[in-house]
Amino acid sequence: MNNTFAGWPYVAQLLREMVDASRIKLTAGQQAALLAIAERIERHGVILADEVGMGKTRIAAAVAQCVIAAGGRVAVLIPGGLAANWREELQTCGINPSAPLLSLRQFIAAWHPDSNTTPWFEQPCLMISHAMAVWRLGSNSPEKRWGLLPALVHRWQHKNDCPDLSTPELWRAARLICKAIKSLPATHPAKKQIARLVKQADWDSLLLDECYSAHYEQRHQLATSVGLGLGTFELVIVDEAHKSRGADSSLNRLLEEVIQLGSEARRLAISATPIELNSRQWQQMLGRIKVNAETMLPAINEYQSAVAQVRTDYANSEVQQRYYQASAAFEQALSPYLLRRDKREDESVQKFLQHGSPVYRRKQEIEVDTFSLPMNWKQAVCAAEALSFVNRLHENSRAKRVRLTFSNGHGVSALLNQPEDAALEAHDEERQQADDNADTGVMAGKRQQRAAWWQQQLSAAMLADNEGSLFNHPAILATVEAAERVCADGEKVLVFGRYTQPMATLVQLLNARAMLRTLKTRGEYWPQAKVHNEEWPAIQHASRQLYHCEVNRGDIEAQLSAQYKRLEKQRRDFRRHLLALLKQGLANSTDQGVQALFAVFEQSVNLNPQHHDLASVANALYTLTGSAEQRRSPAHLAAAFGDLVNSARNRDQFDAVESDEDESQVAVQQWQHVLEIIHQEYSRRESGYARLMDGNTSPATRNLLNLAFNRQHSHPCVLVAQSRVAREGLNLHLACRTVIMLHLEWNPGVVEQQIGRVDRLNSLWQNMLDEALAAGKRGEALPTINFSPVIFKGTYDEHHWHILCQRWDNLRAQLHGNPFPLSVQPADAGCRASMQSILDAAPNFSPLRRGKAGTDDVS
Repeated sequence: MNNTFAGWPYVAQLLREMVDASRIKLTAGQQAALLAIAERIERHGVILADEVGMGKTRIAAAVAQCVIAAGGRVAVLIPGGLAANWREELQTCGINPSAPLLSLRQFIAAWHPDSNTTPWFEQPCLMISHAMAVWRLGSNSPEKRWGLLPALVHRWQHKNDCPDLSTPELWRAARLICKAIKSLPATHPAKKQIARLVKQADWDSLLLDECYSAHYEQRHQLATSVGLGLGTFELVIVDEAHKSRGADSSLNRLLEEVIQLGSEARRLAISATPIELNSRQWQQMLGRIKVNAETMLPAINEYQSAVAQVRTDYANSEVQQRYYQASAAFEQALSPYLLRRDKREDESVQKFLQHGSPVYRRKQEIEVDTFSLPMNWKQAVCAAEALSFVNRLHENSRAKRVRLTFSNGHGVSALLNQPEDAALEAHDEERQQADDNADTGVMAGKRQQRAAWWQQQLSAAMLADNEGSLFNHPAILATVEAAERVCADGEKVLVFGRYTQPMATLVQLLNARAMLRTLKTRGEYWPQAKVHNEEWPAIQHASRQLYHCEVNRGDIEAQLSAQYKRLEKQRRDFRRHLLALLKQGLANSTDQGVQALFAVFEQSVNLNPQHHDLASVANALYTLTGSAEQRRSPAHLAAAFGDLVNSARNRDQFDAVESDEDESQVAVQQWQHVLEIIHQEYSRRESGYARLMDGNTSPATRNLLNLAFNRQHSHPCVLVAQSRVAREGLNLHLACRTVIMLHLEWNPGVVEQQIGRVDRLNSLWQNMLDEALAAGKRGEALPTINFSPVIFKGTYDEHHWHILCQRWDNLRAQLHGNPFPLSVQPADAGCRASMQSILDAAPNFSPLRRGKAGTDDVS
């Protein structure tokens, strides 16, 4: 909270100087984006909509640095899991933020009288979670959680602590906030806001905990009080600004109620998918930067309509003219606020397009052909379809929806595992219908009899599969085989799904098959000494699938035990020299935090050589290094140790060392936390050839999985990730260029985010492309980014994929300026010329403005 901001013209000047001086590492596209922001930021906020993986965070961090240099304050609003990425980018630009603000509890705790933490409103840059405004308040909530409002109002009115409160944090917060606001000019927004707050406050209600429930006015006033404690901001950066679009969402409450703006505040909204499902979402996105889109709606709607028409009649001159005019109007309306670079401007993509095919992302559908399935699965498909049609939703919703879930395995097992319950349910419903109305009861009874019969057919078909319906589910098997083909070439695979049970089954089956192959070939060691009970069903099915025979558990365990002893001998030899190699490799390290933690590690091992600390760290480093040569290299080991330590720390909740703390003691505490995480992750009983990452995966484990997946020679080779957990915030591109969509999405923006996990700067694909070009390869021989939807033919999947593709085409028209589906490639030269003229006229929001023809050439 200050009154020293030099203004946006000065910020714009600093941005231009930053680009000219090359003070931080920026690509040409990032430099162009900063110059474009400098042109716009003096008048209003900006939407930065560069495609996934093109460095938007670095651009925003550079803008933040210039705002702070001009005397302003910055709030960075981030979804969960991105704090470490943001901290790294901000530090690159010379900003050292404190730990991200995650909750109301954390906000209040910082005001404790014994705390030496700098008040929130004095910190130049705050990272604040999107979920910070999720408050569960109401009857019986402690006063610490709602008492800031009465404390602040009383202090402003009476200049002393509120006697009706007993929480020291609230007294200190109110005292410091009021003191800071009183030092501001009368025209400052914070002074006006607290005056309004005091005027509106109803003292009789301020001390009632139930009045802070949702939808009470005191709840909104409390949000304003918290915002005053955070101080006013000149720049608010909203990362992943497309999230939580609803008016009552946590992000919207944070933006509209908590965050307090300075008199000249601007918002910078960051999103690779500012719209996802329809063009109306432009209005909401523009609202995120405080721009009223009413006057732009005609141009937005006309462009969407013109796109729909030109797709079907692109050779018609009148339709073309309409599209040209609509495109120009759409670009004119949005270009003052919107900046978007897409992959066509990426250097690697341009090299690929110059020497390869027109599309560097290759769609490879994994199709499950119903007609080629075993008879029991054909019968199951028919039964699932029939069940959906003969049931009514209010009568048996589970059976009604089985048609929608059969193809992906979700919910099928519940229906199949309880055939008696389903039959009994049908019988009870039949009787109830008959009791309600004898005439309609006859018809309902017939329908329920048909449903029961189809349920019996479905159950019988699955029982013929040796109770392994999910292990032998055609979509899961097709995914397994596709993933194994990629891994056989030394690459990794990222699988996205939505439903946990099929995803867990996929992981179990991949691990079982990989273990059997390893034991059969006697190649690398399998890091497991015995078969665990929960693994045995998957191993049985894997043996039938791979070798068409039953497997003996005793034989498997004997093989595992023998080879594990040899593996342990190698690990013991590795441990013997590890400390000396690490010390040598870290001697010239500039990461003082890693060096401090290594010093604690070394001391603990020297004091107690038999303790498990050394074994835990050694096992982790043995797994992360892929060869004997790397395990003998001090530099490789030191780099792996640094990555391991930084990943094990929960960097979303990092804490700066206070001035009165003993740094060595802090290092001891941090090392104990790191060691606990390492021990949990690398003492797992089962192999990690394939791993599951879902909502139950801790942040620290996610970081370690991210680290291991990005290393070519370490497990996991296949990461099966729940979409809502891993589609944002994780960079999984260093050893992977293949994405499999086990469960189809409805939102094309989500799919863009999924593919964007592997399509990033410095990716495996970029490195492979450079090597291929250097070797003289061209055309189809060049590597691609591969994405593979799993489509179960003859089921609801086909319709689902068709709808997703339509929505994806609409998204591409809005964000990429290409109104045509990628599959449209006319053979006629005249048609190609018509299409090219339309592509040339497409909207362009790139700061580079390299011309509209570019790489969308259809010839």
